[in-house]
Amino acid sequence: MLYNKKMIKHMAIIIPTRERAPKIVKLHEQWFKVTNPYVSTDCIIVLDSDNESTYERLPGFIYHVVYTDGKRGVVTPLNNVATKIYNNYQYVGFWGDDHFPHTQDWNVMMYDTLHKNKPFSMVYGNDLLQGSRLCTEIIMDSNYISQLGYMAHPEFTHLFIDDVWMYMGKRKNNIHYLDNVIIEHLHYTNQKSEVDDLYLINNTDTVSYDIFKRVTESQEFNESLDNLHILEENKN
Repeated sequence: MLYNKKMIKHMAIIIPTRERAPKIVKLHEQWFKVTNPYVSTDCIIVLDSDNESTYERLPGFIYHVVYTDGKRGVVTPLNNVATKIYNNYQYVGFWGDDHFPHTQDWNVMMYDTLHKNKPFSMVYGNDLLQGSRLCTEIIMDSNYISQLGYMAHPEFTHLFIDDVWMYMGKRKNNIHYLDNVIIEHLHYTNQKSEVDDLYLINNTDTVSYDIFKRVTESQEFNESLDNLHILEENKN
């Protein structure tokens, strides 16, 4: 088992957000209704330094403020926080600020799946948009972050990071979809959110598919994934 002895929490869900404070308020109203404290699960809200004053600090949520140097998309703020906190959690997750949990005890069901399939397990729920096709939200073994040095591949900005997670999980043969765990994706493409500037900026990227092909076909990236298992074996 690779987990640091100082680790006391089961899971963290990291949510980068900008200019969408009402969505975090709505999430806060729901979070403690459906999240079971038996599996300690922190909700970590990540704010941009030039926008953080627009957000109220809601009780029970953890807040990190990061400097993104004007970079949009979730990769920079997500990696900034994930690489700082992974050592405090067995599993670390990502949700967008437009994800919304409906299933009672969702965290227990996801934790049980991760723990049963450790090491290097991943799990995602039914977002009522992509379903099993794509993990628009994900929770993963913190050892991914420890050994790769990132949670979302740093060559990306926003689009295709979930495709990369799917690729990683399938290569490790250890990604699991829970159809009965609803983490709804309130996205503008299914008319569940209003189109805003961030949606337009983050979804008009024309180069991420090419990056995805190059990264997933690269020997270096694939060897880095394959070596995760070798490192685990060497620890036993």
